[in-house]
Amino acid sequence: MSTAVIGAGISGLTAAFELAQAGEKVTVYEANHRVGGSLVGSDLGGYAHGDVGAEASLYARPETRELMQQLGLEPQYPSTEHKSQLLVGGQLMKIPAGTLMGVPGRHTDVTGVVSPAGVERLQQEQLNGSQDDPSVGDFIAQRLGAEVVDTLVDPLLAGVYAGSAYHLSLRSTLPALETAARENTSVLDAVDQILASRKVTQGANIPGTTARPVFVSLDGGMNGLARALYERCRELGVTFRLGEKVSRVRAGYSLTVSGPQGERAEVADRVLVATPAPVAGQLLGSLGEDLGNSELAGAGVALERVETADSAVVTAVLECASELTGSGFLIPPNEPTFIKASTFASNKWPWLQGRIPDGTAVVRMSVGRYRSTELATHTDEQLAQKSVADWMSITGRSDRVLHTEVWRHVGALPQYQPGHAHMVSGVDSVVKRIPTLGLVGNAFEGVGIPACINRARSEVQRLITERTA
Repeated sequence: MSTAVIGAGISGLTAAFELAQAGEKVTVYEANHRVGGSLVGSDLGGYAHGDVGAEASLYARPETRELMQQLGLEPQYPSTEHKSQLLVGGQLMKIPAGTLMGVPGRHTDVTGVVSPAGVERLQQEQLNGSQDDPSVGDFIAQRLGAEVVDTLVDPLLAGVYAGSAYHLSLRSTLPALETAARENTSVLDAVDQILASRKVTQGANIPGTTARPVFVSLDGGMNGLARALYERCRELGVTFRLGEKVSRVRAGYSLTVSGPQGERAEVADRVLVATPAPVAGQLLGSLGEDLGNSELAGAGVALERVETADSAVVTAVLECASELTGSGFLIPPNEPTFIKASTFASNKWPWLQGRIPDGTAVVRMSVGRYRSTELATHTDEQLAQKSVADWMSITGRSDRVLHTEVWRHVGALPQYQPGHAHMVSGVDSVVKRIPTLGLVGNAFEGVGIPACINRARSEVQRLITERTA
């Protein structure tokens, strides 16, 4: 049975790998001339190969580590010597430890970062009745005050979704606090209990240390996971059509494919869509219209309406005038800066530190958030110049810039707005009634790598089970 996988990001690659392992005939179509989606690497001007896209995966979830093990890849962990900071009032300070995505469990955990008035407000938590999937920002601001949202929650959420806490669904992005919203119970108590539980149950230590990792990556960066998947899929007989875009899916799974040789039709027995939500919506919509299936066409419309955020990663190789300390910093949206965050990549990842010349450093700067205009109004050269100047101003440094490059991630991060989980449930209920159609990607069960892997595995298992039923 032949399966067409449309999209070769981490979701499509994982799906192709799982299908191929089950002995299926698989063809992967990818509009770009490379695989990996947001998992992308660069030689950074010849200084070292590293990530210019997603740089890590959450350690607490097992899916990425399991896949690494399947592929024979050795996990790498962040340095325990460097910590990340937060820019507050133009000053860099330590990120409070006792929080859940910036939401504190105790007022003492954020004293010194949040103003005295803000601390007093969060101590007076206001229970305001049951709520069904409010935005994170609205819910936490009502309970604990807007300062906690603006100073702590928003920059941490932005680091994951490139979005605003006031536009992100509590149910979809901070589900651990949904019970507090639904049952009108204390957020402070909920966070305190969750953090206490995690201390007991969260994972194993980094080998050779007493530290429990938050993230995991690979030597050479997370882009190596996509590269390894691609190579293993090819070994298993998967056909890749890079630079070939599927613009329409018709009844009988006739695919309209555009490539270097022009437009043509190809046919598959089964289709698994692994594209960004708006593109997936167009494909499902066209199939629904051709089949006369109004529910499928409606599911396509719902996916087309999913808004996305554009962001860019500006990477610089610096000749350091003095030692660079820390692993980076986050920036609240109310700070008047051009960049939104920075990672001191060579401090964070020991494998990278060992690759670059002595006296140099690799830093990453993030630009762009949901509904921001920086990417549309700046060239790559302007993004690099303004980002580096901003970084120097924030850190008070004057290092010599050896190399810069910009990688744009357009429409890469879906915005999980209030009601998102309900929308996904509706779309899934339609798609899962079609035993030869699958739908994966970062718009459904989480934007992180583990969530994408898990979704791809479960959809492939469903398709295989449906075939044998």
